[in-house]
Amino acid sequence: MSVDWSRPQKTSSQVMDYVWGEVGPSSYLGQLRGEFSDTPKAELWMGAHPKAPSEVSGKGLDQWFLEKPELLGEASLSIDPVRLPYLFKVLSAAKPLSIQLHPNKKEAEQLHKKDPKNYPDDNHKPEIAIALEEHEALLGFESLPNLLEILETNPELMGLLDSGAYENLKAGGGMAEAKKKEALKAVFTSLFEKAQESPEMIKKAAEAMKRRMISKIEKSPKEKWFIKLADEGHEGDVGIFCLFFLNYRVLQPGEGVFLKADVPHAYLKGNIIECMANSDNVVRAGLTPKFVDVATLAEIVEVELKPLKVQMGEENGLGGKVYRVPVKEFEVHYWESQDKNLAVDLSKIMGPRFGVVLQGKITFEKRETYTKGDVFFLSNLCSSSMELAAKTELYLARPGDGSSVGN
Repeated sequence: MSVDWSRPQKTSSQVMDYVWGEVGPSSYLGQLRGEFSDTPKAELWMGAHPKAPSEVSGKGLDQWFLEKPELLGEASLSIDPVRLPYLFKVLSAAKPLSIQLHPNKKEAEQLHKKDPKNYPDDNHKPEIAIALEEHEALLGFESLPNLLEILETNPELMGLLDSGAYENLKAGGGMAEAKKKEALKAVFTSLFEKAQESPEMIKKAAEAMKRRMISKIEKSPKEKWFIKLADEGHEGDVGIFCLFFLNYRVLQPGEGVFLKADVPHAYLKGNIIECMANSDNVVRAGLTPKFVDVATLAEIVEVELKPLKVQMGEENGLGGKVYRVPVKEFEVHYWESQDKNLAVDLSKIMGPRFGVVLQGKITFEKRETYTKGDVFFLSNLCSSSMELAAKTELYLARPGDGSSVGN
């Protein structure tokens, strides 16, 4: 088959149906793609992961790249010599995703070798989440002073923790930061140890905590989520108590958070753009019907004592903004035209690029036109310019470069 890779290519990209996605006419992905069903629409995958590769002319881009590595280009191949470095997604959560983290490269290789069924590739999965609307999430650990206050005011949770580890954490005011991290990790992992030793204690503690919280006149967002999750059948799930260890944050539209390897997190509700290294490796701790691996999570979880940095992107010199991350696998660009058309020279940012139109219309050199919900691919051989019609929104992912590596 003949494909002109010097031109933009519309892709067939798969929407994944997971239980936490949205159903019916209110579904964000359903509205974006104009495709509605009774199954929950959760993630639009744009990339070349073998689980759900985007297709051009009926063939997966993973296969195209094996046959034609020039589509990726030398810069991309220097980052990952065997695959597209990133996976690009639109994620829509009507319910909480699992409490999870992603392994680093060495851990991913070991996990894939030991358990290829549950860890399907050997790659790491750093990622960025960019809110499309208000998005509720758990992002890294709660600050130490707040966490100590939370633990002290929730005796049911305290009863599940190792008392010696807790006392060590509480007395750690003069500790070096590394020691504080060790102490916090010991308390956190003792929760999972208790869950493995005595799962019935988890359920009893959750039931008691729920009864007490329901009676409170004023409830924190975490307490409201705890009650909601308990009502939905998670009382026996240790993940329900992770809420109190992690930092609850409502991301505003356009706010982005980078999640490096081994940082625990969970997306609770809302729609986001996601970009990550090309992997589907997830270590789950709870709140999911999927495979849970608390032993691995307890072993590799990384503790940070400061809140994760939130960014709004910075000017990209092309009429939009760019979200830079401290890895080379990806960066994300965003354009929003206002009341007039906006021309963009994409030869300024080469490499293999995926774009998704969230609203409006874009045209490439008065030839190819893409509208709301369309996904397109630009190979490294394509240096086209594009024009955004008025009131158009577009996200685009590409591999990073040296200048994209931030702190």
